[in-house]
Amino acid sequence: MRLGKIVCGLFATMTAGLLGGCMPPPLMRQPITQGQTTVKSIVQDTDGYASRQFTPFMLPAEARSAIVNMDATPAGFGRLVVDVRSTSRKVGGPDIAEFDGHWVVENQGNGMMRSVETMSANGIPVSMTLNLTYRNILSLRSQLVRLDQTYAPRIIQTTAISHFDAVSSGLRQLDYALTEIYEGLPRVSVETQTKCAFGAAFSAANLNPKIAGSARGLDCESINRNGVTTSRLHYAYLDKYGIAMLLDRENATAHITFKIMDFSAI
Repeated sequence: MRLGKIVCGLFATMTAGLLGGCMPPPLMRQPITQGQTTVKSIVQDTDGYASRQFTPFMLPAEARSAIVNMDATPAGFGRLVVDVRSTSRKVGGPDIAEFDGHWVVENQGNGMMRSVETMSANGIPVSMTLNLTYRNILSLRSQLVRLDQTYAPRIIQTTAISHFDAVSSGLRQLDYALTEIYEGLPRVSVETQTKCAFGAAFSAANLNPKIAGSARGLDCESINRNGVTTSRLHYAYLDKYGIAMLLDRENATAHITFKIMDFSAI
């Protein structure tokens, strides 16, 4: 799929401006607990729900400040709309499944981005993923909603950051160590680590003719609290836009590839 205060500028959205002090932050809202929010209510007001629950101000102040203080480089867009075709192959079996994803990403400042992705099979929506990420490399606050369920699952949120390498640092190797927690009861925390390495540069138009500028390969590993790699991910980091596009993901059960079918940025 993240050095100072954010500056309100060409690519800053209204919410990005909030982080830089252009406007006061909104009042904190109570966290959503499993069983309190219906899938129907999210579907009926997806934009409103996402803007309330997946803002940087829903993160604990220390975690939010760690990112704001480390990355002052703005993303090169206000809003992205991306259509993706994914192909999933089950490990050890012949099963292949294809899905179409419609992904809307909004710049939140300091490399933080809010996104809503709807996945469809045979033209029928089956799930919705709501995210607040760091440049689509780290998930900071996320919720995967199955559209055939009555209630939404609990939101997973980053509560502490013990190591954070900003993309703007210029490092070729990036390390992240986070503590995540499931909102609501019972309170379950998880320690996670992500290690990434940048590769060679190439034309972003190779991914889709509508993407401008250069891209760099970015290979990442997700590591659990026992030091075991649980998944490997391959991204293309789009230098002009400041966001990583997931191209390949592999874990113990499946190998999924992603192809960018359409792309637009404002």
